[in-house]
Amino acid sequence: MSRQDKIGRNQACPCQSGKKFKHCCGALRPSPQVRPAPPKLKAAMRQVRNAQEARERLRAKQQGHGRPIISLEADGYRTVAIGNRMMWSRRWRFFTDFLLDYLKDQLGREWGVEQIKARSSHPVFRWMRRLGEASQQNHAVSGGVLTAVEVGWLTALFGLGYALYLIAHHDQLAPSLLVRLRSPVTFKAAYYETLVAAAFAKAGYAIEWAELGATGKPTPELWATARSGVKYAVEAKCKDGWKSALDPTDQAFVDELRQWIRDQIYKASKKRLENPIYWFELSIPILFDEAQWHAVRKIVVATITGAEGLTVAGAPAAPAYVFVTNNVQLVNDDAVGSPQTTMLEGFKHPDLKSNIYLPLEAAFESRDRHRDVTWVFDCLKEVQRVPTTFDGHPSELLDAQGAPLASFKIGEALEVVGDDGKTLAGVVEDVCSMGDRAFVYLVNDGRRYSAIVPLTPEEIAAVEIHGDAIFGKPEGPHRNLEGDPLRLYDWLLEVYTAYPRDVLLRQMAENHPGQSFDHMANKALATSLARGYAAGAHRMQEARRAPDGAEPHAWHR
Repeated sequence: MSRQDKIGRNQACPCQSGKKFKHCCGALRPSPQVRPAPPKLKAAMRQVRNAQEARERLRAKQQGHGRPIISLEADGYRTVAIGNRMMWSRRWRFFTDFLLDYLKDQLGREWGVEQIKARSSHPVFRWMRRLGEASQQNHAVSGGVLTAVEVGWLTALFGLGYALYLIAHHDQLAPSLLVRLRSPVTFKAAYYETLVAAAFAKAGYAIEWAELGATGKPTPELWATARSGVKYAVEAKCKDGWKSALDPTDQAFVDELRQWIRDQIYKASKKRLENPIYWFELSIPILFDEAQWHAVRKIVVATITGAEGLTVAGAPAAPAYVFVTNNVQLVNDDAVGSPQTTMLEGFKHPDLKSNIYLPLEAAFESRDRHRDVTWVFDCLKEVQRVPTTFDGHPSELLDAQGAPLASFKIGEALEVVGDDGKTLAGVVEDVCSMGDRAFVYLVNDGRRYSAIVPLTPEEIAAVEIHGDAIFGKPEGPHRNLEGDPLRLYDWLLEVYTAYPRDVLLRQMAENHPGQSFDHMANKALATSLARGYAAGAHRMQEARRAPDGAEPHAWHR
């Protein structure tokens, strides 16, 4: 309707009702009242929310907290989005099938053909040949699915494809990175940089390669911007090899490790980067046991602490976060077992060292101060395996052909045969797994029943990794948080941050009668509540453990 055709409120209504427009179609009617939902509808909506949260937890456990895998299967084609471009194929049953094609595309098909003809010793082709041999023997790979056995060459091959995909899915690949990956001389260092960038992508950071925005000043390998908005300069260096015996109790090894760490800190500090994060790869080709890694950590911490007096051009070196990693798959094709070890230490961050204890309140303060970086560390520990499926379905619950195995879920009907041989049927309302069985609550005609369901070997393996989220139940603080007040604090802070202000104020008033908290921001309210409950839970737990009822006062970060 044009401006000149606008109907006046006192004019006759165009619907010919005989009323003025303001009393008819132009009446300002109040919004309808929102009626409370019936209990059954509330329960159904809660179930839907829980199922969605469980699916997201399963996905994040496998894919991290960055951009999810975006994929569609239609008309016999599987399509995958990588950033703002797409790839498709009829041959991809598993995500790992796609990764092999993606790796070949990024390194260059023509380059690949030349390397194959020349029987190249390039690591990628060495791994590809072993993949072909293993596929023929059908004992290491079946239809593109990674097996439970983690062997160096297999982890390295799919890990490279996944790291490149993550970088491109979140930003763009630096051309020089691909050039360096094609050269056997620079391959390992370039591969390590892809792993570092992928770690930030999995943590939900925005990543940007330094060469794409060069300013003529000293630059890091990349910049990573946290969800908090802070932009970090990331430097990554990889050790070429070891001259001494690989024994943390051998003085030659200790001296070599100390000198290398100290040299890398000095070289990185010379760049005078803003908000620096240093990543140092040790490249130890054997799998140390827990005691050996503990000895290595002590050497690393002592070296970083001892280097804090370094000066660069007469000025003190800037504080930095230091990740020290060992990716054995980079230097040992045949290593079997967990390929990755990661340490996070503070350089001139006195409250971020693994050899110190802090009062619990100080530990909470430290957690919040360094949350951006400790989040990357936590995500790196949580998401280490390459996803097998496109949709986040656990690989443990797939058969050899990639089809989902039958399992029960909350909200679905289930029949259970009891010890008396009678069948109990109902809809699963709740589940709690314990070892090789699960306790389930069934609802039938408004009545609730409890039953014990034996778990299949596949379900047991999936629960070990993903918890009860495989049954459609969002994970709560009961799993993996016992005895760790900092992780409990993280979880509580996440919960309270989502609460509306009136709920936060009401809970604060209940905990502190007679006090007013109207002056506090929502973030401060959520932080106070989360710290209070986490500290209380920790005190109660420690009181149960301590025979004399002594209250703990310190916590290891």
